Amino acid sequence: RLLTMFASTKMNTSLEQSILIATTDYFRVKSLENLQDNDIVTYLRYVERQMSLELGRISSLHSSTRRALSVVLEKNLLVNHLSSILAKGFDQLCDETRIEDLKLLHRLFRVADLHDGCEACSMLRDSFGEYVREKVDQIVSNPERDDAMVPNLLDFVEKRKVLCEEAFGNDEAIADFSKQAMERQINKRQNKPAEYVAKHIDQILKAGNKKYSEDELTSTLDKLIVLFRCIQGKDIFEAFYERDLAKRLLFDRSASLDLENNMISRLKVECGASFTRKLEGMFKDVDLSADIMHSFRENRRSAGALGDIELKVNVLTTSFWPSMAKEELKLPRELNYCQETFTTFYLESHKSRVLRWQYGSGSCVLSARFPRRRHLLSVSLYQSLILLLFNKVETLTYKEILAATGLSESELKRALLSLACGRHRVILKQPKGKVVDEDD
Repeated sequence: RLLTMFASTKMNTSLEQSILIATTDYFRVKSLENLQDNDIVTYLRYVERQMSLELGRISSLHSSTRRALSVVLEKNLLVNHLSSILAKGFDQLCDETRIEDLKLLHRLFRVADLHDGCEACSMLRDSFGEYVREKVDQIVSNPERDDAMVPNLLDFVEKRKVLCEEAFGNDEAIADFSKQAMERQINKRQNKPAEYVAKHIDQILKAGNKKYSEDELTSTLDKLIVLFRCIQGKDIFEAFYERDLAKRLLFDRSASLDLENNMISRLKVECGASFTRKLEGMFKDVDLSADIMHSFRENRRSAGALGDIELKVNVLTTSFWPSMAKEELKLPRELNYCQETFTTFYLESHKSRVLRWQYGSGSCVLSARFPRRRHLLSVSLYQSLILLLFNKVETLTYKEILAATGLSESELKRALLSLACGRHRVILKQPKGKVVDEDD
């Protein structure tokens, strides 16, 4: 009652000025002392506590005085020290995902931002953007750690999401600015992130439920899509994804066709139908090929002509699949007969079509008799061409194998290296060594 009456007199101005000056002097000193002696969290809690206590003490003062005192408190405890507060340990709070402490910082910076000329929220936005930039740079910029790039990026994508949503309350400015910082830094490596994201998806789709639970798969694919959105080189990603999908489909390496279709559906939502047209076409070819092979096996004349040999052919539409080099190989009699038999069967019902055989995508299971027992060898078609030559002779030179198969020298050396120099050696090489030479 007395203070209310006093506020109506001219002496109130003098009292208010005295209170404001004393408060300014006191908290100018105390804020510096506390900032120097404590870590960022301790200081922020000190600020919050002092503001609460002081506002309680002045609750009986005139409203104009209360507003003026609030400004003085906020200016001396917060506004004058924003840069020091951020420099004192903001990155560490983010590193340790200190949600409650970051909430407090965000809340106090929003209070400071209300002061004329103060850009506290912009400073916080910029600091978090720089934090994101530095962390992504550490993950992406070191070629020696490329194998860990995508797993580490996925972890950081999730971390940024949690910080934006929980610590900064879905602050749109902070979320957008940090997202842009992340995208810019990821794309500084140009095509590499796109390549490694495609490779990581390949590993996930090969492993499937054998390694991950349904929830883990869904969560991982969700995060991969978030990372995919950041990549500018979508065409690079597409090329690697198509190549890897072709291998998974042709060599039966996919853990789940449902999972494959799930991933393609996600890509379709992100990039549109034109982006996934080839991918969907590859699946249609595989399904249609299964029907063709069923008809082939039902055809006694065709299937019976192969005897004990089991044949599986995938008929691929050229425009859907990654381009493959044209090859003119010298097939052994058994394989050549299989090829001719299927070609005759297929062209009987598809007279306008032309078949061009792609041997690089072929594989074989051979039954091999060794001194102790018989083994089944799962090999590429190139390797099978080499091994079948040894049905007739025990020893061949490199040059003789080259002439007999028609393989390019690079493909021949690669095939021989795995057969004669790998962990499981099917054939012996003289002289011994881990390099295939033309004089072997």
